Amino acid sequence: MTPSAPARADLRIDTASLYALLRLALGKSRAVDAIDWQAALAHAERERLIGVIWARSADSIRREAPADVSSAWQKRAVTAGLVLERQLDSLAAAIAALRSHGVSAVVLKGFPLAQRVYGDHTVRPVLDSDLYVPIEQRPDAAHALSEVGWRWTSGSAPEEERFECRVGAQTFVLEVHSSALDDPLLEHVQLPVEQRSLRVGGYDLPAHDGRFLPAYLAAHLAKHHEKPLLWAVDFFLLWSSLDEDGRCDALRAARAVGLGRHLAWAIRIAENIDACRFDRQRSAAAMRRLERSLGTTGNLRRLIRLVALSDSPRASLSVLAGRIWPLARRQGWRAAPGYFLRRGVAWLYRHVVFERSSSVEKAEAARQAIALSDVDCEGRLVSALGSASRAWLSPADGSMEPAIPRFAVARVVPLNGRGARRGDVIVRRDAR
Repeated sequence: MTPSAPARADLRIDTASLYALLRLALGKSRAVDAIDWQAALAHAERERLIGVIWARSADSIRREAPADVSSAWQKRAVTAGLVLERQLDSLAAAIAALRSHGVSAVVLKGFPLAQRVYGDHTVRPVLDSDLYVPIEQRPDAAHALSEVGWRWTSGSAPEEERFECRVGAQTFVLEVHSSALDDPLLEHVQLPVEQRSLRVGGYDLPAHDGRFLPAYLAAHLAKHHEKPLLWAVDFFLLWSSLDEDGRCDALRAARAVGLGRHLAWAIRIAENIDACRFDRQRSAAAMRRLERSLGTTGNLRRLIRLVALSDSPRASLSVLAGRIWPLARRQGWRAAPGYFLRRGVAWLYRHVVFERSSSVEKAEAARQAIALSDVDCEGRLVSALGSASRAWLSPADGSMEPAIPRFAVARVVPLNGRGARRGDVIVRRDAR
């Protein structure tokens, strides 16, 4: 398996394709001309909009797209929806177990957000379910989850804990946090987590809600290296659903916790999305701004963005401190040498080994990459490799680092001439 250059910005969609995806996601596809439907399907998958676009523009896809593209789009949307139903069942069982142990959990983003902004919890992909649990209840939460089949895999309080649950062929992931933002660069922000009960697919879930929710989504969008278009559409629809009083409350709440500039930044993104209601020529400048805002960034540019969005010099210094030495790692000076050694080794491994020009065709990677977050990734990989061909893989997150860096695209090539079969072991080989 040979990693290509990890800069996912190389795979970023162009302005015209971004415009087409947004029109489809907003159900306004009639104004889009000359869509490359095969590319649109690939872009929609990478931007996590397969289900949303099918729900809002299925008629246009059936009418205008080639039959094979329309069929593939429908299959992926329906398959993902069925998996999401099973995932919701597992999440609801976890919530019931937590309640029985007196644990006050709140579901962040995920299914409640999909229900609220799309009116359908099966259209928005949920790679993992995030739960906010007060720090003092974390031991009880871990015990309750283990009783209903959730297996602890990594992390410990007060940091994030990761749990997995196997249901048939699917493995669902649950992440437990005691900080809503859960980022060392934003540990100085004390964001209240308000909730209300929301009916989702037959279950009453404790959903994250209230006047701080827009600021939370804005900070979530700003803090990530990779910002799929889905997240921007999420925020746009949520912000659009608020009346004037609701927006004023959200702005005051954001300023009160130091996220005023984060929210203002996200509102500008929403305004650029809103420009899609105009024709492509009139909205071209807004689309270029949106493309820049959502582009994949490295650690340095992410740091600069969060410093620039800080509401005071003190907050800026806190962001820098979180990057240099996160609060959760400050366990006395004896822990410092080991921590900085690991940081240095990881930096060298990534930059010396991986960050170099790739000899492979980037266009091929962009067109054919199979995201490990896709519900049908296993079947597609087996099919691609069955004829002794090759396949491109992109990781779902950073869990495969340093072997496959975040945002990299890896090429898998069978070497024995017979193709690949289920159960084969993949070995990574440096391209040099």
